[in-house]
Amino acid sequence: MRAVWERFRARLPPRARSGVDLAVATVKDSGDDRITGLASEIAFWVLLSLPAVSIAMVSLAGLLDPVLGSDARVQLIERIEEIAAQVFRQQTVDDVIAAMLDRLLIEGSPSVFSISFLIAVFTASRILRVLVLAVTIAYDLDEERPTWMARVLGLVFSVIGLVLGVVLVPLVVAGPQLGYIVERRWGLESLPLGEIWTLAYWPVAVVVLTLVVASLFHWATPRRTPFHRDLPGALLATCGGLAVSAVLRLYTDTAFGGDAVYAPLAAPLAILVWVWAVAIVLLFGAELNAEIEKAHPSNGWPPPRRRSPVEVGASGLSRIRRITGPDRRDAE
Repeated sequence: MRAVWERFRARLPPRARSGVDLAVATVKDSGDDRITGLASEIAFWVLLSLPAVSIAMVSLAGLLDPVLGSDARVQLIERIEEIAAQVFRQQTVDDVIAAMLDRLLIEGSPSVFSISFLIAVFTASRILRVLVLAVTIAYDLDEERPTWMARVLGLVFSVIGLVLGVVLVPLVVAGPQLGYIVERRWGLESLPLGEIWTLAYWPVAVVVLTLVVASLFHWATPRRTPFHRDLPGALLATCGGLAVSAVLRLYTDTAFGGDAVYAPLAAPLAILVWVWAVAIVLLFGAELNAEIEKAHPSNGWPPPRRRSPVEVGASGLSRIRRITGPDRRDAE
């Protein structure tokens, strides 16, 4: 089989051969780093911190009441439910997402200056802390930063993410209708802003998401490559995440629809599987960037080294202890 593969590879043009080698190396290194296991950790902490993230986002959306009107939170929640319905079955949206957000709207969310909001932000930071460690492993780098710095970095990323979310709230609330809203408010009905923005909405969303993911890759690792080196994996992660969302919708309609045995568990399982699949795609993008760096090292930056399975396992154990704290035997 190996001889057949080598003959096939030798017949490829040089550029195609490099692309095939890059794809094979990325898949192999992804298996060595156990990105499916790392994605499981990320999915667990995302689900555990989901209420806190929701509280923080809805609280920050209240700051935009003077801009978007007093019903900014209502519009945001309705828009989130509308977007979620494109990924999950309506039952999942109604049972989990809509129920949680509607309860926040009825009971009220805490002020951004309250202790409850600060606790919510700190809880949400665990997602970013685990994500930073997972991306570092995907880049084949050792975690050189002390534990307290990893915690602070996760907290800083959480705050930046929430602020960025608030900045993008008008785009989320208005959606493809933003162009028509600008036309009416500024008296620009003679310009085709509405039609242009409707066509440009999703391309702009993909570009923004790609830049956000590339920024995460760039700042999460202890050693940084030039920013443009983080873009290929970020673009792959963004497009892959959108594709995974579309496939998952078809899967949940088939597996959890009707009188399926797992129908009562459809809502939590669908969210768990979606987060896990998106995390895998995200880490696969980081693996791609690492392989590109190995093949073409950037000036002044040492390429990531390939670790043995023993080192990968030891790194995973150390990572778990950093998150959960030392056990009793360590204390003794």
